[in-house]
Amino acid sequence: MIEADIVRNIQQAMLSTYETQQLAVFLARWAIYLNAIPAAILMVSHRKKESHGVIEAAWAAGLALLLTTAIAVFVGRLRPYMTLPDVWLLIPPPLNLSFPSGHTATAVAMACAFFAARRDLGYVSFLIAALVAFGRIAAGAHYPTDILGGILVGCLSFCLVKIIHLQLDRQDLKRSSGRKL
Repeated sequence: MIEADIVRNIQQAMLSTYETQQLAVFLARWAIYLNAIPAAILMVSHRKKESHGVIEAAWAAGLALLLTTAIAVFVGRLRPYMTLPDVWLLIPPPLNLSFPSGHTATAVAMACAFFAARRDLGYVSFLIAALVAFGRIAAGAHYPTDILGGILVGCLSFCLVKIIHLQLDRQDLKRSSGRKL
């Protein structure tokens, strides 16, 4: 299985030194919180589009978590450390199953929102999402297709939130103008 080989090779490389092992743990568990930096920058912005980016990121991240949890129940895919005897879990055991990656979905959903609000911060957030995804594989928590599923759910979550936000804005405009748009 190609996916198993990818997980093994990444994990073997990350287990080669104590420092790279700790890096894998950091990326898998804590790197997602680096998104607080772009969020903070957008929150202090005086531009409506930028401050709304934080709200959309929060809603998209929440929706991504909800969707990944529901999908994982139906798919029921076991994590690499559970099925591959030579793969170790480097982080505390996750509470749900493997497909799709909730961490990746959340990070991508936030990155999409930040990108829509301000491209430079979006690029930073997409880099964070890529590091989170890599860390989840290196930690033995996900297969590459789990990551791809997470990317799709993250993008979908942001798109749904954006559509709802635009519809709400449209309704507000309609009410304030007293006429149909």
